[in-house]
Amino acid sequence: MCFEVPILSEHDSWALFRENVGYEVNSLKLETIDGNVGYVVDSIELGTIATKLVKECAGLPLAIVTLGKALRNKPSVSVWADALRRLQKSIYQDLMPVVDSLIKLSYDFLSNEVQKKCFLFCSLFPEDYKINVKDELLVYVVGEKLLEDGVDCFDSLEETKGRLDSVVEDLISSSLLLRVYEEVGYTKMHDVIRDVAKMIAFKDEKFKHMADAVQTDLMKWPEKLESCKRLSLMRTKIRCDFPKRVEAPQLLTLILNECEGFSELPCDFFKEMKNLRNLDLSDTKITSLPSSLSFLVELVTLRLRRCYLLKNIPTVDIERFESRIERLREKKSMLKPEILDLKKSGEERFESRIERLREKMSKPGEEEERLPEEIRMFNLKKLEILDLYESGIERLPEEMGMLTNLKSLNLTKMGNLTNIPPKVISSMCQLEELYADSFQRWEIGETLGDEINANLSEVASLAKLTCMAIHIPYLESFSTNTLTHWVKLKTFRVYVTDCSNKVIWLLQTVKRFQRYLFLQIPSSISNSNEVIWFLRRADFVSLQDCNGLESVVQVDHTGGFKDNNLKCLEVRKCSKMKYLIEVEQQILEIPFSSLEILYFEDLDNLKSICNGNTLPNEFLRNLKDLEFSSCRRLSCLINWELQNLGNSCSIFSNLRRLSLYGCEEITYVLPMSVARNLNQLVDFSVVSCPKIKMIIEIDNGEDDGDNYILPRLERLSLYNLPALLSFGLPGLVFEWVLKKLILIKSGKSLPSRVTQQRFSKFEVFELDDTLIHLLEDPTIINNLEHRVDDRGSYYYKKEKAEE
Repeated sequence: MCFEVPILSEHDSWALFRENVGYEVNSLKLETIDGNVGYVVDSIELGTIATKLVKECAGLPLAIVTLGKALRNKPSVSVWADALRRLQKSIYQDLMPVVDSLIKLSYDFLSNEVQKKCFLFCSLFPEDYKINVKDELLVYVVGEKLLEDGVDCFDSLEETKGRLDSVVEDLISSSLLLRVYEEVGYTKMHDVIRDVAKMIAFKDEKFKHMADAVQTDLMKWPEKLESCKRLSLMRTKIRCDFPKRVEAPQLLTLILNECEGFSELPCDFFKEMKNLRNLDLSDTKITSLPSSLSFLVELVTLRLRRCYLLKNIPTVDIERFESRIERLREKKSMLKPEILDLKKSGEERFESRIERLREKMSKPGEEEERLPEEIRMFNLKKLEILDLYESGIERLPEEMGMLTNLKSLNLTKMGNLTNIPPKVISSMCQLEELYADSFQRWEIGETLGDEINANLSEVASLAKLTCMAIHIPYLESFSTNTLTHWVKLKTFRVYVTDCSNKVIWLLQTVKRFQRYLFLQIPSSISNSNEVIWFLRRADFVSLQDCNGLESVVQVDHTGGFKDNNLKCLEVRKCSKMKYLIEVEQQILEIPFSSLEILYFEDLDNLKSICNGNTLPNEFLRNLKDLEFSSCRRLSCLINWELQNLGNSCSIFSNLRRLSLYGCEEITYVLPMSVARNLNQLVDFSVVSCPKIKMIIEIDNGEDDGDNYILPRLERLSLYNLPALLSFGLPGLVFEWVLKKLILIKSGKSLPSRVTQQRFSKFEVFELDDTLIHLLEDPTIINNLEHRVDDRGSYYYKKEKAEE
């Protein structure tokens, strides 16, 4: 499919160039013709050159933007003159036409080699590919240490992430990468820019790489890979046989992600890739790993994401090699001791046997290759990132404890994983990220020596851990001193539940939060210190089936909610839950002042948010989203007769969304004294609440104050409210400019006038057919269509015909 590229006029070209080069003439000590502050291109020194540069762009928007971004913050006359000279003389004749030349020019103008290397690396991804900066690009960058320039080194993955984010932002600012607005954390490369980047990378001996086009058929394996440093066959359909051995001694990165046409690799495939740093076999149908993987002693990252058919990781068979070594010793074979350097793994149960093996080894000789290659399968001592996300692996081998330099281990959504041997996790002393949400079989209690699986105390021993996701089926899984070493933990997802499917579903809802705690606490178990520790640091807490709780604050009797930074609280299916806060004799100073989202769902005994005579100071002052769903005994949102309600009517002053669904006992939603303060409310829904008679009620028989309420309301939905008499008492003033109005089976009056002018603003308009006669302008009905469905008989606004 071809698209015509618009050519800008001379005037529009100049305006676009000026905008991308930027302001700040005076701060750069450049003089404009009229002496005023203006654009850089308006300066006397650069104006003439700028005009000629724009002319070279021939009205192509991509060329103009690329050139403007390249020259931004470079107000040197000599730099601009050199750019003009290079374009006019077509110094990049092999990269013509003009857009290619300008992209190469923008690349040359990047401020450092780190930016250049990251830019070129992005061309390894297919056309129009959305690059996940954290889960993809970061991994490869870590593997090749692309961000290290000899001066700036990184002590942690967190530091590396921060630096990479900065580099990506610089490349986006230079228009060499594009921002993906619909998905946070992603970037992409324009197809034209990618083609130029591939050409630059191919000709650069220091960075030489090859990348095949998206979804091509590979009929013949690439040749002449001796000098190739990077090879990407991502999304390629491989129609040829793999070579038995690939001669690629300089290869640093091999990406076979989403390749089709193979389920295994030849045994010696990796044997001549001893310099490889990054290996990606994600989203393939591979069923086993070749033994030559053991030769990748420089490997830093290994990605096996969504390798569903991969069930096992090859392991070292100690008994097999004991007998083999004995036979070699009898033949006076000379063995290098370091080939069995397993002691560093921290796997204590092997230590005595390893020592015996070493005693049988004589002086170094030439017999190393006589040992089977698998004996070095886990000699990948430089491995830092291992990603097994959603793979089919059933158990982690004990030899994984040898990966003592590992910084990130991802075991997320590994539904088949049933065994993590003891002391494997604790041996990974450099681990900064551990994602194990789907593993449930942690051993309970203290270590006794006969355990099949790891204990949570192993996770707690990881002093460098900053990110963690774990699934804990029982509170007893915590040991007494579990949290001693979690001083650096900044991001966590902790699920205390015996339901694995619930965890997988919840994973989709917590992405915007950094510290998430899900609790499903049996009534017979009091909370451990570990749960309290997480509770006090969480920004999202979800309580479900906590049937021993009558109020939320009972989760932590020590007042853990008081000083935390909780942003979102969900309470679901807690059969005895009555209140958020239950105050008997005195105030509990737990204001939930940071809380922004509060959801109550399927709570049969919930009566109100709080009871008692007073409210904590600044109670719910930042709440933005409040929802009650299937809270059948809810009688009111808050006890409006509280002594200090007059000082606390602002508790909902920042509320933007209020929803009630299936609350069978409540008779009205808000008192007037509170409704007057809902100046930020945008979305208001009341559905299937059969006893509600009025939405806004006069409290305490008083009717003083301003009757102008809900000034910013945009969406109002009232459905299936058979007892509703009116929205509020006469005299209330609603000057709404609504975008959405739904009134079906709800009362006999309209809450606000619907004029032709207001009707034109509606994006959604659904009105019960018993209310249609209340429209002030009868011509409005000409823009309505009638519908009968399971909600009732009503009119709705016609969609605008496409022009």
